Amino acid sequence: MLVFLNRLLCTLALVLALESLPTYPQTPAMVQYTSASGLPSNMVYDVVKDKKGFLWFATDMGIARFNGLNFERFTTFDGMADNEALIIQEDFKGRLWIGCYNGDLCYYQNGRFHSPSNTRFLQLPFKSEPKLITVTYDSSLIFRFNDRKVFVNIKDEEVKIYNFKKMNPEIVCNDSLLHINKLNSDQIELIYANRRMIIDTAGNILKTVKYNKNSFYGHVPGSSPNEYLYATKGIYNIFEDLIFPLTTPLKPQVREVLRVKVFSGVHFICTQDGLLINNKIRLLGGKQVSSIER
Repeated sequence: MLVFLNRLLCTLALVLALESLPTYPQTPAMVQYTSASGLPSNMVYDVVKDKKGFLWFATDMGIARFNGLNFERFTTFDGMADNEALIIQEDFKGRLWIGCYNGDLCYYQNGRFHSPSNTRFLQLPFKSEPKLITVTYDSSLIFRFNDRKVFVNIKDEEVKIYNFKKMNPEIVCNDSLLHINKLNSDQIELIYANRRMIIDTAGNILKTVKYNKNSFYGHVPGSSPNEYLYATKGIYNIFEDLIFPLTTPLKPQVREVLRVKVFSGVHFICTQDGLLINNKIRLLGGKQVSSIER
């Protein structure tokens, strides 16, 4: 079973015969769920499957947990920091982290929501919309925000805030910063549209590698531990190696690729114009598919 969702009309897709998808001659069967079925809203931003097998959906009107039969909905009434939930990510301790539009950090564990109002270590000295939550090599979490001059690393209940402007003005932080990766306890990798930069935790630049073939449009979360970048003709790894060519070139002014997952050797590419399956099948053309989960 595969589950993919659309931000305009949330869709659960049950895709049959996964192994035969590369040569599948017809459109796979789909079952569709919307707010009429129990979702909080038809505006769905993200989906994740937790370690217990539950599916969680982030919407603009709270989050929902799906057990295969029913949706259980949660909002600020239940303790969420904000009803507009943009991203969801489970960490190694089983905490379900929720990136909220109002900039507050929030997580759900053992039937309780933790937010800045009841959990002190979640109180940050700034407010910015979270854009990405990444689980790192040491099971800590990196939170990247709309304000690209700052990011947060959380290990257990220890919070470290990195402010590039204060660390080192030579680190260029603007819209070309695509991703942040923690390499080890002392080194951080910054991935830009045209280069990779490695810095230490004090902000000293240790290495810069310029991309020679492409200027990338964006970073795409992939199937862990893979991270992807995309350009006109394909999807690449962070070392600029072509991973998957695109038969339909992307336009730089349209940030089309939203997520990439690989299941059983099949590439599922979530775009603003439907779901691509190995570039041979396109589902939900004309609609924005923001995520997919197995």
